[in-house]
Amino acid sequence: MQIIELKESFEICGLKIRTDNASEMNGGGKIANLWREFLNSGYNGIDEIYAVYHEYESDVNDSYSLLIGTKGLPRGVYEKVSVKAGKYAVFSKESAGEKAVIELWREIWEFFENSNLKRAYMTDFEKYLKDKIEIYVSIK
Repeated sequence: MQIIELKESFEICGLKIRTDNASEMNGGGKIANLWREFLNSGYNGIDEIYAVYHEYESDVNDSYSLLIGTKGLPRGVYEKVSVKAGKYAVFSKESAGEKAVIELWREIWEFFENSNLKRAYMTDFEKYLKDKIEIYVSIK
């Protein structure tokens, strides 16, 4: 894990849902369908994909919005979110599959349970690279 200062905000355009972690873990989740819809909606396979968590109701236990998209405007996609400038704790894993993402989020939750760092719950995002995922968690 490393801490970075994101100097400027940037926009991601894509598809958006509202969900919560309890639903996602109990089989009533929406994230898997959002990924399928995004990948079938005109994604060109070239642009880096971002998954931006935002509009947190409060913390990890309540509702949030998730937008999956790219920096460019994919065909047929109308939602957008601004990733806020600020301090982020960055976690990464050398695989970008679904299992790797779930494992990395579990590591992140455990890290923050045992850390003096506090999450800001502003915008958090996953950045998908060729064979690597980076997760940026906003911190206070």
